[in-house]
Amino acid sequence: MVHDYARSNAGGHSIGQVHCGVFFDRLYDFQGLNMDPEFADMLKDPCPQTKPFGFMALDATNGTFDSAYYLDLLTSKGLLELDVALFSDLLGLENAMKAVQDRIAFLNEYTLAWNNATVLWSPDGR
Repeated sequence: MVHDYARSNAGGHSIGQVHCGVFFDRLYDFQGLNMDPEFADMLKDPCPQTKPFGFMALDATNGTFDSAYYLDLLTSKGLLELDVALFSDLLGLENAMKAVQDRIAFLNEYTLAWNNATVLWSPDGR
């Protein structure tokens, strides 16, 4: 059950940016999960190794809360290794495909997961 919440909460990565240095290991010293080679080459221009504090959008539609983040993961264009790992098994792939195919289901799953996370993280459990 926790994994489902983690996968759904990861949808929050649909908005925002990340420092380039956070994914340098995947970009320049690749030893982890798969990243599309053309996508990786494209990232090297705005994120050269000399600029670890540069910023990159977390998904293709930065600033819009939508399921494009999941489409990026399905096409090997996820930036964060944690996100890619969450969706590297069959259940994760099913969740990502469902989010891409059904926007309302994605929003409902995210809302449920976020509500559960706030209960888990609150000091009094309410």
